[in-house]
Amino acid sequence: MADIEVSFVHPEHGRIMAVTLDDSMTVTEAVGELLANSFLPPHPSGYDLSKSGNILRGEQTFAEAGVTAGSSIHIFPTTEAGGEVSTPVRNSKGRILGKGRFKNVKIADLQDSPQAISLMVHDYNVLQKRFETLAKELNDERSKSQSRFTATLLLLVSQFVLSIGANLLTSNRAIAIPVLIAGGCQVALALYLTFRKSSS
Repeated sequence: MADIEVSFVHPEHGRIMAVTLDDSMTVTEAVGELLANSFLPPHPSGYDLSKSGNILRGEQTFAEAGVTAGSSIHIFPTTEAGGEVSTPVRNSKGRILGKGRFKNVKIADLQDSPQAISLMVHDYNVLQKRFETLAKELNDERSKSQSRFTATLLLLVSQFVLSIGANLLTSNRAIAIPVLIAGGCQVALALYLTFRKSSS
């Protein structure tokens, strides 16, 4: 537990408020304090905080989120990537650029709007998380598909081995028993590959 001084960047006009807070405070508690002290206007969907482009989770403490003395914390309205926000996005001269979606806006306008930059960082992070989730799901499915293919081949071979073992039972039990055991092991391995849970 330690007191740290951090800077909060306002989502609309980029005004900075430096505050000293206990690093055991959670992100949700900090947003509540910013609202209570009228630094932020109420917003129907609430606010998110980000540090160096990384979204801070509401239940995280600042210590858990890696926030240290001198950190700059950006604030932006909570919204899904590409979604509309009710607060108009303005540049530093007060001109409205849009409400979460930017049409016919020049790069210079976006660069001149701390709020637009915060929203773009937020949207990027949301899309990045979606990509990572989908990539993990795709890798899991690939792994399962490879396991199923291997299991199918093993089952086919094991059926062949078991049929040979069954035929040998009448003529040569000494060879038939190891062959049947090998076929049974292949069946067990095939079943394991088919039903095992993804290691990732």
